[in-house]
Amino acid sequence: QPHHFDKPSDCLFISSRIARNMKRKHDDVTSTPNKPTSHLPISHHYEVSYTHADTVTHCVQSPRFGYVFTASNDGVVKVWKRTGNSPMGGAAINPNTGSAIKQQPRCLEFVKSFRSHVGAVRSLVMSKNGETATSVGEDGVVKFYDVSTFDVSGMIREPDHKGGLGPAATFVMKDQSCLAVARKHDSAIVIYDVETLSEVKVLESLHDSPVTSMSYNSKYDVLVSFDS
Repeated sequence: QPHHFDKPSDCLFISSRIARNMKRKHDDVTSTPNKPTSHLPISHHYEVSYTHADTVTHCVQSPRFGYVFTASNDGVVKVWKRTGNSPMGGAAINPNTGSAIKQQPRCLEFVKSFRSHVGAVRSLVMSKNGETATSVGEDGVVKFYDVSTFDVSGMIREPDHKGGLGPAATFVMKDQSCLAVARKHDSAIVIYDVETLSEVKVLESLHDSPVTSMSYNSKYDVLVSFDS
């Protein structure tokens, strides 16, 4: 019900009493350790997730530069930096309890993310010298990455891939100057020049069924392929 005041001083008295009560409640909440605020997670418990949103299907690393490349079913390629097995910096302190927070060692630190392909990544390979990584997608796109700068260095687009490019891929030649990529629809192996990003040769009629795996032996300069 509305109150009727005889003079303005009554209003001031009521207002000051309400303000004192509000301040008392605020001080009681913030100063009492048994209140819910003491159970709120501290800032160290909050972090941005840099992990893949879809299933991780491939993982390769470059021992030379210490980078790890991962790929997932949604066409995303991510770059990570190996940091060793020791946690960075000193121990963090919980401001609510004053005790040290136990930190888990971080072996990988997020570096960069690429939405490289429309659809799944079929192959993710690293050159033997660790300088170049390549992803092959079901969208008919082949992307090359400069590992030292963790950036895209080139791209090849197959206009007539028919959804079957890249069940298997590997770098070939002793200087790793070419890339061999399997085609699913005709069981052929396509050789690309890494420098010019052009098609060098197509190896046809080698398999009766799609190639599922390939491996290159640099010592004898031999490419071995397997089909299903």
